[in-house]
Amino acid sequence: MKDKTQLPFNSDNNDEATIWFDVHGTADLPEKSVNVTVRRKSKELQSLTLRIDLEDMKQLKKLADEAGVGHTTMARMLLHRELKNTPKVGSF
Repeated sequence: MKDKTQLPFNSDNNDEATIWFDVHGTADLPEKSVNVTVRRKSKELQSLTLRIDLEDMKQLKKLADEAGVGHTTMARMLLHRELKNTPKVGSF
């Protein structure tokens, strides 16, 4: 019988995995789950170009490295989380 490591989300449920990865990185996975592959549902993505302060970029890359993701993925995760937690326009 194959030893299964308990994941903090249901790997058969893309929505549950997506929600978990919105706030966690691969470094937060249990140690024995190194060979686990989770595929995120393909979404239609659009490109966004923006200029950010050099220190912000350094911090973004550091966070991304700690989470085990690329800095553009980290930026997308942070933006997504912030947008979910921001009140609707007009309630500022």
